[in-house]
Amino acid sequence: MQARFDKSGHERISSSDYAHCARIASPARAFARHRLWLVIVPSIIVLRAPEMSVSASEFFKNGLFVWFAGALLLFEGLLIIAFTSTGRARQRY
Repeated sequence: MQARFDKSGHERISSSDYAHCARIASPARAFARHRLWLVIVPSIIVLRAPEMSVSASEFFKNGLFVWFAGALLLFEGLLIIAFTSTGRARQRY
């Protein structure tokens, strides 16, 4: 990257330089957006742990709930895979 200066002596930054910075900063921004969830979800799990054995036994009694939850998880995983490449293609340009 070659420094380019305007008439007043300030460095000019091209749009390609901004795109490069955005690609570097995006994982950090993604982590910053989810940082709160990394605190909230484990704390809820710790607070609700004593009740989980009762909830899990009730959940697994009916096979319909298990199949529905598995199908929903599979569908959400397929959606994530399908839209991951779309998001990365947009980020490149």
